[in-house]
Amino acid sequence: MAEEKAEKSQKFNKKHLWWIVPLAGVFCLVIVQIFWPKDWSRPLYKFGDNAGIFSRDEVLGKLQNVSSEAKMAFGLNGEVERFSFSEIGATIDGEESLVRFFEYSFLERLIPFSLVKGGDFGEMKIKFSDSELKKFTNEYVAKYNKLPKNATIQLSSGGEAVIKDAVDGIRISEDDLRREILSQQKPINKDNYVLVPHKILKASRQGSDYANAKGLANKLLNRQAAFIHEHKIYTPSREQLASWMAFEESENYIKLVVNDENFKKYIDSINSELEIPAEKIVVNIVDGREISREAGKSGSRVSLRKMKADLEKYLNEEIFYPEFILEFEPVEPTEQKNYSYTNTQEGLQAKINEIGSRYNVRISLKQLNGAGWEANYREKESTPSASTYKLYVALKLFDEINKGNISWESNILDTTTKDCFYQMIVVSTNRCAEEWIRMFGRQKLNNFIHGLGISSTTTFMASDAARTSALDLRNAVEGIYNGRLASGNNRDTLLHFMGIQKYPYGIPKGTKGRVFDKVGFLWDYVHDTGIVEHPRGTYVVAIMTKGSGGYATIAQITRELEAFMYP
Repeated sequence: MAEEKAEKSQKFNKKHLWWIVPLAGVFCLVIVQIFWPKDWSRPLYKFGDNAGIFSRDEVLGKLQNVSSEAKMAFGLNGEVERFSFSEIGATIDGEESLVRFFEYSFLERLIPFSLVKGGDFGEMKIKFSDSELKKFTNEYVAKYNKLPKNATIQLSSGGEAVIKDAVDGIRISEDDLRREILSQQKPINKDNYVLVPHKILKASRQGSDYANAKGLANKLLNRQAAFIHEHKIYTPSREQLASWMAFEESENYIKLVVNDENFKKYIDSINSELEIPAEKIVVNIVDGREISREAGKSGSRVSLRKMKADLEKYLNEEIFYPEFILEFEPVEPTEQKNYSYTNTQEGLQAKINEIGSRYNVRISLKQLNGAGWEANYREKESTPSASTYKLYVALKLFDEINKGNISWESNILDTTTKDCFYQMIVVSTNRCAEEWIRMFGRQKLNNFIHGLGISSTTTFMASDAARTSALDLRNAVEGIYNGRLASGNNRDTLLHFMGIQKYPYGIPKGTKGRVFDKVGFLWDYVHDTGIVEHPRGTYVVAIMTKGSGGYATIAQITRELEAFMYP
């Protein structure tokens, strides 16, 4: 009986084995599917071109690599330039695809063979930072937007007319470029390619527009030019002839004209041989008045104007051969003025007028002994005083000392009045002078110095700087020296300090005498005024200059005046 049951069971197993085994396999597969890790992709899923089992961390790493390595290609005018996503302000957003890539629901896990279902990561979205994208498009457009360049024609140093072709311009709309970039949504295994939208800007002047001008220029250059005078023939080279030509353009024409500068150089070189100089008209002037005139004789030279007119006819094809007969024009004589001066006050005034014609200068001079001559040039003209105003401040200071309001030992600016006075006159610093102006008041200073007989031209109330005149300075220095405006210890101290001042480059440099002077320099103004005790006489002078060489000019003027007064 038992044997019979075993035999029946064996027959049953053999009969049903064909479906029990597969069913068991399916059951096992479903069990595997149920327990398949949530952070693993299915075996046949693809990321890019690769298939296999990917962990979530592995996919995140790949996404980071794709984002850092991703580039966008920009095609413009047949050229391709690639930029990284970071340069454009782009990032890859794979969040939705990442969810789908690892999505495997419980119900789907119960479906046999769902584990070996195929799939891929899919497309990733590209996200842009508005500010970074705007910055990129702005820089890209600024770099590649170009105005067209017109064709040009020029004459080479080798004597050939050469055309430089036009270059097209490019206009890119930043808005159109931005829209094209934002349209990019490509799979991760493909390039993102932007065909840059643009317009080609054509130049208004093309190379073909110059074809006739080029042909004419080269035809004219192929002929040997000649300039003829009697038996002398001048034959310029092709290169020289080319240098005399230039192209003149307008909307309606392109024509050859004469290059005045270069042609003049050539005519000048001929004139260096052929010009007959004019004899000068000799004018003799004594004390500023013309006393005689000797007539000069005209000369002659090749006429640039006439030769240019002949060359223009050749360039306009009004004449065929460039053979030119040299035409001459008269050279009028110029004046040679000979100045001389009598040893008189009239002569001195004429000499100062002549000096004034050479320099931007104001001069006032007076001899204090001897002949007592006096001469002036622009002497009453209002001029920024520079540091010469400190002489007027000194006079007001003396008035305060005489009244007992101030003493030489009084304190001012952490020092004494005498030390401050030294700094103002000898070193010509401004600190003490400005403090005294503040103490005295500008209007009161004006009233005081005008009361001394100094004219209203001198003022501390001007908007730009203290102002004075050469005549006022001369009168002030004369009054200090002769004791009318300063006396006693005050006068002696001021003259001593003027005698040792630190800038002896003007009057002291030009004289042979002893000098007591005060200088001033401000902007391009340089002045010097003082007393000169010359071995042959004493005089007072004020010289005010503007942009005329400074102290060196003042020294030269002093030398000339002394040479006249004391020959």
